[in-house]
Amino acid sequence: MKRFIIVYLFITAIIALAPKDSTEIQGINNTNTKKSELGLQSKCGFYVNKTACNFTLKNQFGKNVTLYDLMGKVIVLDFSTMWCWPCNAAAMSTRDIQKKYGNNVAYITIIAEDEQGKLPTKKKLLKWANRFWITTPYVLAANDKLFASKLTSGWKIKAWPTFVIINRKMKIVDYFEGFSKKYVEKKIEENL
Repeated sequence: MKRFIIVYLFITAIIALAPKDSTEIQGINNTNTKKSELGLQSKCGFYVNKTACNFTLKNQFGKNVTLYDLMGKVIVLDFSTMWCWPCNAAAMSTRDIQKKYGNNVAYITIIAEDEQGKLPTKKKLLKWANRFWITTPYVLAANDKLFASKLTSGWKIKAWPTFVIINRKMKIVDYFEGFSKKYVEKKIEENL
């Protein structure tokens, strides 16, 4: 019986970590944009091949991070929770990926929930980032407007972790559920 449980947990983890391609994603339209961003924001969408919609969230140091401020870098959005084992497995690769690609890539982990299923606090974000040796300022706390409640607003996340790859011109080039370091690196290299 113990072997069955171990095999079942192992297979479940493999399935959870395997990337699943999708062509449709949802985003949030942030109205607090600079004039220079209005052209991008007016064309934004929530699908592969659309410009990603802008958002601003607080990071683990309490500072605002705005997606469009990172234009010119390949952006990896990692939608995760603190209680999700596959999300924590992905977090273990964050530092290595960021170190490998340096300033050419922004690996952004957006934490939707803490261990109790609540929006994470700055203190919990910092503790979580330190646990995985993440030193970049890109561990962000989600807010209640970030995720889809209607068809027209909010990122529609169906599983944890979910990844969105955005190219240097802010175009969404891929969306997948689960985590594969090799696949994330492949998508980064395709867009450098």
